[in-house]
Amino acid sequence: MIQRSLLGLTLAAALTTVSPPSLAQTTAVKSASIGVMGGLTFPHGSDFTDLVKRGWNAGVLIRLGVPAFPLSFRIDGQWHQLKGKPIDAGSAGTYTTDLRVIDGTADFEWTLGKAAASNFYLIGGGGVYGLRERSSFVSTNEFLGSSTSTSSATKFGWNAGAGLRFQLTGISLFVEGRYHSISAGKAFTGSGSHSLHIIPVTLGIAF
Repeated sequence: MIQRSLLGLTLAAALTTVSPPSLAQTTAVKSASIGVMGGLTFPHGSDFTDLVKRGWNAGVLIRLGVPAFPLSFRIDGQWHQLKGKPIDAGSAGTYTTDLRVIDGTADFEWTLGKAAASNFYLIGGGGVYGLRERSSFVSTNEFLGSSTSTSSATKFGWNAGAGLRFQLTGISLFVEGRYHSISAGKAFTGSGSHSLHIIPVTLGIAF
């Protein structure tokens, strides 16, 4: 009887030893991770939305932090592509302006609440934005030729947003939305405001 009891205690101890790790261990964010992301980019502002359509984005990230500490540092690089809307120029033809934005930002990320299978977080920072505008004119008049021109500029800007991260063993999935304000960006596109605003909504995975 005593031997059976000892055997039962031994088996229970062994099962406890090999049981799944605690939630805190499973969901702790790594001290360093890299990731990829992609999604949709929305223009913001009435004059800007008259100029371009909703576009797409793709990017990479590096996150550095301390496990169990809510604040981490993040470096992002993203490519945004927005296709221009046709602008009627009357009997002369139509204009379109495509816009490409490549950004490199340094951001701080603050995780809300204790470590869990999913956590909301806030993110914000600043960086450099490379803008390239490609303007095309398609003539409907046989006496006017069609033309294409390209111009580029480098601007500074800031961003802020929020996201939801799902922590899995070895990887994390996230969805986030951010607001980017690019200084003097709309002066570059020829519209009236002094800033260009885009809102990317992205899905990503970090390893």
